[in-house]
Amino acid sequence: MGSIYRESVVEAATDEVWGALRDVANAADLFPGILTACQLNSPDERVVTFANGLVVTERILAIDDEHRRVAYSARSDNFDHHSASMSVIEAGDDLTRFVWITDFLPDQAAPFLEPLINEGLRAFGRRWHAVA
Repeated sequence: MGSIYRESVVEAATDEVWGALRDVANAADLFPGILTACQLNSPDERVVTFANGLVVTERILAIDDEHRRVAYSARSDNFDHHSASMSVIEAGDDLTRFVWITDFLPDQAAPFLEPLINEGLRAFGRRWHAVA
C-alpha cells in the first residue's frame, strides 16, 4: 500500500482551524484554487470538484473532536483503495500543525494522487498563512 504524509504549520488558532476542517461540507473553502465545489449528499458523503474538472465522491468515516481529526475515503477509477485523515494539532500561540495522511492501492496511483495532495497542502497554507 502506498502512503503520502504531508504536514505544515499555519498561523491560526487551532480551534479556528479545527472548526473549519470539521465542517466537511465546506472543504472547498479550505483548499481555494484546488477545490471549486463541495456538496454534502448525506451526513457521511460529499462530492468534491477539483479545479482540473475531476469530481470525486468521498465518504466521511469520522469527525473526531477529541483528536481534531477528520477521516475519509474516496472512490475513483484512478485507484482501488483510498483512505485519508487530516488532523490539526496546537503548535504554539496561534500556530497550528496540519497533518494529512493518505493511504492507497495500487502503489502506482502515487503519480496521480501526489500532485493533488501537494497542491492541496499549498492551498491550505495560503488559506491559513503557512509558516512551515
